[in-house]
Amino acid sequence: MPNSQAAQVIAVAKSQVGYHEGYAEGGWTNQNKYANEVPGLSWAQGESYCAVFTSWVAMRAGVPSLYPRTADCSEAVTWFSGKNRWSWFPAIGAQVMYGTSGQDHTGIVYAYDATYIWTIEANTSDNGSSEGDGVYFRKRKRADAVVYGYGLPAFVEGVTTADTGLKGKAGYTYAASALGPGPASLQPGGLMVNNLVTDSASVCGAANAGRVFVQQTDANTVGLEAVSASSSATSLVLFKDANGNVVFEVTGAGNPVSRATHYFPAALQLGATTADLGGSAGAVISVKNVTTAPTTNPTNGGILFVQAGALKYRGSSGTVTTIAPA
Repeated sequence: MPNSQAAQVIAVAKSQVGYHEGYAEGGWTNQNKYANEVPGLSWAQGESYCAVFTSWVAMRAGVPSLYPRTADCSEAVTWFSGKNRWSWFPAIGAQVMYGTSGQDHTGIVYAYDATYIWTIEANTSDNGSSEGDGVYFRKRKRADAVVYGYGLPAFVEGVTTADTGLKGKAGYTYAASALGPGPASLQPGGLMVNNLVTDSASVCGAANAGRVFVQQTDANTVGLEAVSASSSATSLVLFKDANGNVVFEVTGAGNPVSRATHYFPAALQLGATTADLGGSAGAVISVKNVTTAPTTNPTNGGILFVQAGALKYRGSSGTVTTIAPA
């Protein structure tokens, strides 16, 4: 589910797995970062924070209005029910409610099948203890008596749900099982800035130093990865000069392209000459100030070059034409 609100919510929630609440005097304290970061919920600091966490995730994912902002699980049930967004069946990105009338605990569903739901939950544990201490992945049986029901956020892309009663209705896609959006990827925003996910960010570091630095610490993983939506998509990567001119790009098909503006004797300017470094057939390569005319283009395209002050073009057939005499 790339570029969906559900994927964004799940990505943010997954990014918190492994977080632990405060610990003091031999016990967990429920002191957590989420309550203080959600406007209006700082009063809940030190209390059970599973619902606060869900509110925090919604805020961080840029969809605060799609989930209830509350520290009370029973209020969350009422909120979804009042918007006619309640279901007894799981859905991707749904807020699952547990316990009597759904008032005991909550989490976010990221996958389900006919038997199980997979969730991200806060104020819980994965060791069977009734005392929660942080954010964990959980796997539960759908038929477990502790599972009460599900609140379905009104995602713009619609909701993928196992609710047969919603099959064919606008805004819903029925699926008996759904694996969810896959590996956590922050989309479409992609960048965490303070308490929000943003579509873009201006990053400023020290003068003459790298603004963004990626250190690969595991030789078995990719240091930085960008994936194109399709081979015909808008360029995946663009580098621009101070005037906004594109000097290097990677196309949606993965072809690196270098654009260079060359200056020649007598103020002759060759503007925006494109050299396809990816090797696609027929690309034009520009060469500056040569003594001997070039004869080989690895892409089998033409060659634009300057020789003795004259601008010349060698076509793929080998014919050389003088465009601008010296």
